[in-house]
Amino acid sequence: MIYILGILSYSQPNRQTLLKCYTMKSSLEFNKNLMQFIVHLDSANNSACNVFPIGVKANLSMTSPSFDNITIITSDFSYTQTSELLFEIPYALTDLQIQELETETLAYITIYSFSEISTTEIMIFDETLSQLSDCFSSINVTLQFSGFVLHLSPTEYCNNQMKLEASSPDNFIEQISLTVFESRYLIPTAQIVPHYKDSLITYQYTTTDQVELTDLMNLQQQEFLTGTVSFESNQGGILVEFVFNLEKIFYQTLKNVLINPVVSTSENSFFVQIQEVNLVAIQAITGYTSYNYRLNLEKDGVQTQLIIINTSRHYQPLQQNEIIMVQIKITSEDQRQRDAGSFCFGLVSQ
Repeated sequence: MIYILGILSYSQPNRQTLLKCYTMKSSLEFNKNLMQFIVHLDSANNSACNVFPIGVKANLSMTSPSFDNITIITSDFSYTQTSELLFEIPYALTDLQIQELETETLAYITIYSFSEISTTEIMIFDETLSQLSDCFSSINVTLQFSGFVLHLSPTEYCNNQMKLEASSPDNFIEQISLTVFESRYLIPTAQIVPHYKDSLITYQYTTTDQVELTDLMNLQQQEFLTGTVSFESNQGGILVEFVFNLEKIFYQTLKNVLINPVVSTSENSFFVQIQEVNLVAIQAITGYTSYNYRLNLEKDGVQTQLIIINTSRHYQPLQQNEIIMVQIKITSEDQRQRDAGSFCFGLVSQ
């Protein structure tokens, strides 16, 4: 039997080294929020470097042995137009490694193809303070008679920032607060931060303090309500505050209070008729003795603010078996175009 052996040989490509493609103004940015390195390339406008093809590899290396090299492939490279290269960090950085980045003094960016290669030293380092503006896809609050419920829908962008001081003393959420109209409530960070990776965070606040109860009652009587949730992030001793607008403000509702409510519309008005008000249920649950009206209009998931109706007749006494008929004038084209809505029978204690 005869065996034929074939031997294949391979040699490294003899790449042309291109010098001075980029200047010493090129810089490296570390985005702690997204765990990314961004290389900002400052072109030296060297025509010899125009030979790079659109498909290249780029390697980022640090002088510190704590960091592994990161290599990316890009298929739309252009020496004359590409000014940034984005490197996703494929491994978890420890707190010690993050601290070492603050003292790093030298990095190298190497761009190469099959036949060309260029290496640039980087000695300018920047750190992007964590941007928390995209931490949540929505934030809503439901106002209740004796408190509120805060609903937050987290995204994946702030896992490295949503930490408590005990586990991350150099980067942690120091304070969270909810502001509705003129009322401000502090939210315990331990109730929110550890649950950031959940799909939904729900925080229930209940009070028995008479001042706060009165304050909550007053909120329910405001004609227009807006609110925000504020996160104060301590990033290396620097406080960075990010404020999120509340997407929607809901009110606690009582079932079986309005009997046979009917809402109809004409060209310029809404008509609301309520056959009966369940006075016994209202007083048993809330103790409230008066009421006013609100109308909530919505189109394509976007709500207008709540509108108080009959402003000249606020806080009417509750009456058993009362038939209520309300005509609501449409005052703007925006309201006219709303195609869905809800009528709110607002209870007050005055």
